[in-house]
Amino acid sequence: MTQSRRIQGEIVFPDHVDKGMAAKITIELRDVSLQDQASTVVAAMTLDKVSVGPNYRVPFEFNAPAVAPSRLLTLRVQVDRHPGQRHASGDFLSTSAQRVPAGGDACGLVVPVTVV
Repeated sequence: MTQSRRIQGEIVFPDHVDKGMAAKITIELRDVSLQDQASTVVAAMTLDKVSVGPNYRVPFEFNAPAVAPSRLLTLRVQVDRHPGQRHASGDFLSTSAQRVPAGGDACGLVVPVTVV
């Protein structure tokens, strides 16, 4: 049986955001160990219809499989305010690497997002 671990944290919105609704928020735990290949999704979760606004903090928690200690993991967040339009104006993305330890639970992670 594959060992599971908990990934928990918050998505943080900037202070210059209009209040509104996000149609979907996608949170991905990605393996970015190999520099010459695309990253791979290790685990992911989706939140639907989430209120967003200035300095809002959106909590998340999901389970992920254990990986080898040599793996380099990061979180990627995409906030879609306009369903069906990829990276539309007013959407948000995480733009800095949020490292996640390869082993054990990872709690208290903070993932800032930036408007596209």
